Formats: sequence, C-alpha cells, structure tokens
Amino acid sequence: MNYLVLLLFSASMFSFSSSAQTSDLSVTMKNIGHAYKKAVRSTDGKEIMSQIDEMIILIQKSKKANFKADLKEQSIEGLDKVITVLQESKRFVEKGEITKAKAKLKKVDVLREKYHELHEPPSVWELLFG
Repeated sequence: MNYLVLLLFSASMFSFSSSAQTSDLSVTMKNIGHAYKKAVRSTDGKEIMSQIDEMIILIQKSKKANFKADLKEQSIEGLDKVITVLQESKRFVEKGEITKAKAKLKKVDVLREKYHELHEPPSVWELLFG
C-alpha cells in the first residue's frame, strides 16, 4: 500500500513538474512576443536594440525547455533561425538603418508561424479525414 501511495505521489509530482515547465515556456514565449511587438512599433534605435537583446536572452532560455523528443531538433532549429534573424536586424540598427531592421524583424513572425505549427494539436478535420 505504501508503495502504491509513493508511486502515485511520484507520478503526480512528475506531471506537475512537466506542466510547470510547459507553463514556463508559454510565459517566456509570451514575453518574447511582447518584446517583438515593442521592437516593431518603436522608432528609437536604442529601444529596438534593447528589445532584440531581450528576445535573444529569452530565446536562449527557451532552448533549454523540455520539448517533445520528436520535435526537439526542429524546435531548436527554429529558435536558432530566429536568433540569426534578430542578430541581422541588430546589425541594421547599429548602422542606423531602422527601416531595414524592421523589415528583417518581420521575418521573425514568419518563422514563429512556421514553427508553432509543429506544436499545435491536429484539428478535428485532420483527425477525421487525415
């Protein structure tokens, strides 16, 4: 009986830990989105740089999350691509080319859409009709 209680307790703690990590990743991703919006809306180079730096830090943190094993490699690849785009955008800001920097930042949203599709559950129609 004691073993059963211990087993159930262990399973519930693992479940809680797993959901907490998912929640952490969700919060981090929302913070990245917020920083992205601030960068895209800003006209001040220093503010854009600050938001890009914040996004890079948050993305590096996100790379440490426990992704599903079958999606981990693709997820990390997507995050790395976003970091590359952010660094390119940052170089434009450093040159004072704010318009080009913002155009480059728009590619982050395209990557977000592409890689978020990996983690979305299938729709009812996909389940029914493949």
